[in-house]
Amino acid sequence: MSISMIGIDHNMAPVDIRAKFAFTKKNAGEAMEKIKNQNGIYGCVILSTCNRLEVWASVDDEVDVCLYDCLCRIKGITEDSYRKYFVERKDQEAVEHLFYLTSGLKSQIIGEDQILTQVKDALNLARENFAADGVLEVLFRMAATAGKRIKTEVPFSHGNPSVIHQAIGFLAEKGYSLRDKICMVIGNGEMGKVAAQALQEAGADVTVTIRQYRSGVVNIPLGCKRINYGDRMEYMPQCDLVVSATASPNFTLKEELFQGIRTKDDLILIDLAVPRDIEPSVGKIQGVTLYDMDSFRIEEVPAELQENLEAAGAIVRE
Repeated sequence: MSISMIGIDHNMAPVDIRAKFAFTKKNAGEAMEKIKNQNGIYGCVILSTCNRLEVWASVDDEVDVCLYDCLCRIKGITEDSYRKYFVERKDQEAVEHLFYLTSGLKSQIIGEDQILTQVKDALNLARENFAADGVLEVLFRMAATAGKRIKTEVPFSHGNPSVIHQAIGFLAEKGYSLRDKICMVIGNGEMGKVAAQALQEAGADVTVTIRQYRSGVVNIPLGCKRINYGDRMEYMPQCDLVVSATASPNFTLKEELFQGIRTKDDLILIDLAVPRDIEPSVGKIQGVTLYDMDSFRIEEVPAELQENLEAAGAIVRE
């Protein structure tokens, strides 16, 4: 038996390519079942986040298994041009990659915390769909243990590791202050809540959209206001900045929705979803600046993080 994985991430492919292979929670569960039922595959775990898609499998050494082909069949993709965006790892190389990944050392923002939860959630989803086997169970549990130890023993020096904090820092470097700005966050999942909290901490007036059929049971960060999702365009003219961070397969903001609406002359839109929440053509509307997940990438690791990275790497190797 061997451990095999294929993956695509923010380093290898732009957001629109990653979006073609992204899964919702429901679709990921169905896909894992299908992959596990393939000849020569004993177990499967799919990790799908805004920055990456990885398919993990324990496979029979005697059977020629191609995870890329399995993935493309599930996604209905027939062209082979996307293969160049994927990397394949096996056995020890794959194991080391997962340990580094779970520790936040391969994230768009080094040391971010969300990936550890996402890896554990991926394993739990595989369990729920009877897709994980004993090998992947042990592997993912050990990776989570390494990640927790690194979070405890290695104090990464930057304060708030998330994409929205990076976006806020990016805007601040351009001289844009969020103090007293009117902001709307579309989406009340984990990323939406983090975004709302971060914007509020930066001094903004924050309103969160809530789907009407869930408005009585959801929680939003303390101090934020709420409106129904269906009222988002009515509120848009008041906004200085809008963040969209949902798991919807459809656009939350389309170009046609802006017709007849007078927005502020310097409206900033930030799309934190994969697949995209905001139709790209919206960014061409006069007075609108649109950023996506790839707009805030840091190409080089800051020098002050290098020592921490080496310490984390020692734990992974151990």
